[in-house]
Amino acid sequence: MWFVVTILVGVATVCAGSEPPSIDEVAGDRMRVLHIDDDWRVFSIVVASGDVLADHATGPRAIVTLSDVEIQGLEESAAPMRVPAGVAMWLENTVSQGFRKLADGDMHYLVIEARKRGGAVEP
Repeated sequence: MWFVVTILVGVATVCAGSEPPSIDEVAGDRMRVLHIDDDWRVFSIVVASGDVLADHATGPRAIVTLSDVEIQGLEESAAPMRVPAGVAMWLENTVSQGFRKLADGDMHYLVIEARKRGGAVEP
């Protein structure tokens, strides 16, 4: 639960009016799109130990952890966050703060992203 609260509180706004890159740009080859239509996009992401996923623009989405999640935000004061496999979270922030994957092994999670008609991601 701490993971969800930290994300919701820490990522509600975009700094100085500049928008970060999309999850597609940040995740690159770590992202695999599994389904896309006018209402939903479903994709998986795999993050290796020590790897960084930078800040990125986002929208309303469910995240389902497929493995244990052990991450730490990129800001100096960030505390490590741990979420067990099999947890589902609904997030509505517009910017996802970057993080570094802690511990050994790959981290896998599934994202179910809400979309507007015509394919635009919800604000």
